[in-house]
Amino acid sequence: MVARVMVTFQVVREPLIGPFAFKAHEINELWQAIVGLPDGAGGIDWGLGAQSPVWGDPMVVDVAGIDGANMMMAAITGHAARVAADLPADLDPVEVQARLMPEVLLLAREMTNESIAESFVMNALVPIDQAMWQRWARRHEIRDFADLIPPSVRPYLPVDPATAPPAAEIPLVSPTTGAEEIGELLARGLPLLKIRIGADPNRDKDPSAMLNFDANRVIEVAAMVDRAEQAGATGVRLYLDANGRYPDKATLLTLLDRIDDAGALHRIALVEEPLPVANDEHLGDLPVPIGGDESAFDTASVERRAATGYSVIAVKPSAKTLTRSFAMIEAAGRAGMNCLVADLTAPPLLVAWNREVASRLTPLPGLERATFETNGAQNYLNWADLTARLPQQQPGEPAPNLIDLAGHYLPGYGE
Repeated sequence: MVARVMVTFQVVREPLIGPFAFKAHEINELWQAIVGLPDGAGGIDWGLGAQSPVWGDPMVVDVAGIDGANMMMAAITGHAARVAADLPADLDPVEVQARLMPEVLLLAREMTNESIAESFVMNALVPIDQAMWQRWARRHEIRDFADLIPPSVRPYLPVDPATAPPAAEIPLVSPTTGAEEIGELLARGLPLLKIRIGADPNRDKDPSAMLNFDANRVIEVAAMVDRAEQAGATGVRLYLDANGRYPDKATLLTLLDRIDDAGALHRIALVEEPLPVANDEHLGDLPVPIGGDESAFDTASVERRAATGYSVIAVKPSAKTLTRSFAMIEAAGRAGMNCLVADLTAPPLLVAWNREVASRLTPLPGLERATFETNGAQNYLNWADLTARLPQQQPGEPAPNLIDLAGHYLPGYGE
């Protein structure tokens, strides 16, 4: 009998500052999945994932509830970690993921007794994938993130962060974000604000109520941007994320017409994931760029979104894994699409990895510098404590290396 090597697996339930409305659900905490995999040489490769089952597959949440769906995702992560620990230690992260996916997809479908969105499973694999990239970096003595990027992907991550303006953060304007906080965000001089649309104001999933609420909200925020520009702000655009809540193209067009009638359409830089994943209506003739998120989770789905007129793909190393994000960036680049690094209310450790990818992407059309979404500081109750877990740069010393961050952040976390 071959003995299994021991793995570390733990979940920390991080409370949020307040209820987080998302896809007609309300979230009060985010589960952080911690994985430690023995590296075969006496050390441990660490990985972290922020679970978001509502993003991954809201149908699972509808059936099992938030806690039940979180437990399912954690079970998938734990199982995948045990399988990964038994794989040869010299496999590259791409091969590890290729070997894990069939088994964990089967487990996920057995748990739900039905089909499950692949994005749910990808979210569960984030901590294992992060640990594998750290292992790969150490085994090959890689210290610079640029050297982790596969050669075929490098042409589509062409920006040198050392010479380009720093990637700008994209904060979140939720349905409950107040005017004072929006004013503070505008005062920071950020080029993009993300507005979550697809609201359920009456908690009855009424599409007409959603449309009215969303239109009024976007117009309200656009008016605040107008006033901020009169006071000196410049070039602020809006990025709308519907999370698949609009049933069809006609309903989306009605929203855009309402925004246009109010004179605010020029503010819209992007509408992300407007329709349900299975809806393949062509959106290339709309007056604003359209992006794919949940519906784009591998190279085939990126190509499918390109064929339906989408021009931007949201890559999420903190939700779809770095391995899958690299593959999607290459596929999007070959299709002539732009990429944007989107968040999953990522904790500070995952934000650091997101920033490395975002800072190398070509800016979205109409923007002068790269951007990436991050809203953890707006939502985690213990954000300051989480940030303090990262090593701080000391005067006269180089910045802490990305590859080493998890080894500082994760040991002892949650104890």
